Amino acid sequence: LIPDKIADIEKMTAKMEKEGYNLDYLNISYNITESEKKISDVFQRLNVLNLEDSVFELKTILDYFDSLYHNFDKERLSKRVFEDFQRSILIKTTKLEKISNDLNRKIDDLKYSYDLTDDEVSVISEIKDEIMNIRASYDKVVDIARSKTLAYSKLAREMEIINSRLVKTEEKLNGALKTLGSLKEDELRAREQLEEIKRILSQTKEKIRSYKLPIVPKNYYVEMSEAMEAINELVKELDKRPISIKILNLRVDTARD
Repeated sequence: LIPDKIADIEKMTAKMEKEGYNLDYLNISYNITESEKKISDVFQRLNVLNLEDSVFELKTILDYFDSLYHNFDKERLSKRVFEDFQRSILIKTTKLEKISNDLNRKIDDLKYSYDLTDDEVSVISEIKDEIMNIRASYDKVVDIARSKTLAYSKLAREMEIINSRLVKTEEKLNGALKTLGSLKEDELRAREQLEEIKRILSQTKEKIRSYKLPIVPKNYYVEMSEAMEAINELVKELDKRPISIKILNLRVDTARD
């Protein structure tokens, strides 16, 4: 059994190494040599009828060669996992790089438009650095894979770690985009609210005129004046550059009330 296993293992090892698998960590050649020495020793002990130890050692050798088939299957699976990560990480990293670069080009405009501090936009620079580090780690692992100096089981694990880092950075980027997007949404909502408030105020004036009242209560004019003042403050805030979203939302609430 064992010579047949050795021949088969050597054949599979040569084939897989030719296909680019690195199997050095399995020490197959060394273990085959050691196994052959033990087999020779077993045959010598058989002459003195030391059967029990001989059977145990032969069984151990046979189990070792059987375990190599599992390792070969593990390497094949690891290669597929590595290649899947290689494709997905490259696609996702390229996408995030593009978004990050766009954000960094607009960072000064964003700070100016929405009165943001350096601390408030620092996450954009952090994300850019993280993406660059991930890309460097990815390139390093790919170079190692091309040189065939490391087993796919270890390469796949390295890619898995890189992918986890990428997922966290993607979540951080999505959070930053959501926060920045809400600033623009607040500005657009404020403009819509302004038009709605103007419409309601116009309807109010028309309603008062339509009744032809002999006397209009003084508080009407007071409240009308307050409403016009609140609208003017809202318009001023919308025309400002930079816009303070907190102050803008306060102006919207006041004018709507």
